[in-house]
Amino acid sequence: MYVGYSHSFGGGAGRKKNLSTQERRQRGKISGRVFEDKNGNGIWEIGEVGVPDVSVNIVGVAQQKTDGDGRFALPELRPGNYQFGVEAKTLPIEYTVLAAGEVALQVVADKTASVDIPVVRTGKIWGIVF
Repeated sequence: MYVGYSHSFGGGAGRKKNLSTQERRQRGKISGRVFEDKNGNGIWEIGEVGVPDVSVNIVGVAQQKTDGDGRFALPELRPGNYQFGVEAKTLPIEYTVLAAGEVALQVVADKTASVDIPVVRTGKIWGIVF
């Protein structure tokens, strides 16, 4: 299941291992971060922290978890369109994705397309069970 933050990315079919230098130049890359948007403006700013261990997925092509700083990179993608999502079950329970909808992003050969995914805290449940 994916949260309501999906994107259309330029790209073709998937990745290939052991690419030559020339083949690598014919591929593009998507990189970005999943971050806690403390002021809710949808833009990463200094002081807003990344959210680790969130799975980002280019449907049918590649999947990766964010690192300790909330960053991810999906390399060696053919230019064209991709569907991009965040796996809802990997977001910490107190977060939800800020923006929903689709955004067009073109992956171009030998270039990096960048996308930041803002999430906000939805609240906490706490108490004592006795």
